[in-house]
Amino acid sequence: MGWIVNVISLTSLSAFMTGSAISIAVGQTPTMMGIKGFSTREATYKVFINTLKGLGRTKMDAAMGLSALTMLYVIRSACSYAAKRWPARQRLFFFLSTLRTAFVILLYTMISWLVNMNRRQHPLFKILGNVPRGFQDVGVPRMDQGLISAFASELPATVIVLVIEHIAISKSFGQARELLASVAAVDPEEYREDIFTDPTPGTNIIKRRDLECTIFRMLLDNNDFFHYFLSRAR
Repeated sequence: MGWIVNVISLTSLSAFMTGSAISIAVGQTPTMMGIKGFSTREATYKVFINTLKGLGRTKMDAAMGLSALTMLYVIRSACSYAAKRWPARQRLFFFLSTLRTAFVILLYTMISWLVNMNRRQHPLFKILGNVPRGFQDVGVPRMDQGLISAFASELPATVIVLVIEHIAISKSFGQARELLASVAAVDPEEYREDIFTDPTPGTNIIKRRDLECTIFRMLLDNNDFFHYFLSRAR
């Protein structure tokens, strides 16, 4: 399977990730705008059309959603500019940009609490609501014949796509910074064998991410990690 990874088209990989991003963005837009009356699980083009038709039903949710989205991009652009303006503090601005999501979530959680603290039964905009405490249904899953037959036919393709995805993205990530010598050390065959032959529970999940972490550390040590993401931010 290693030779398959070496001939993966970066164009098709980019198309897949772009399509996924568009699908997610279109699906989340109605919720961000407070538009209801149709299912966001339909085909992407149908959700897009229904969203345009429902713009007249936009609610206060849009004020929260659009302002939060704007703040995320403003912080990213500001950190990108500051990193170029003060290169000595490039690493600091990178981590500030990385933490912008947590900051915005905390800020808007506080705003939501201040706005809806006295109107919990009829909030001004849609909120998450009550979350049950603890784990409600904890237990060993029952593996019966019906459950196994439901996913058995999809398992081979899922495994192949899983391995190819991780190795291909890791290689393309390294090649983007011309780290060819280090990328060449990524052996798809050894990676596949490590994942599926190690009997230790939990290690498979760790090893699936180990390849990306190796590239991450490599770029971090060379200070290329920040240049890469800052160039992407532009």
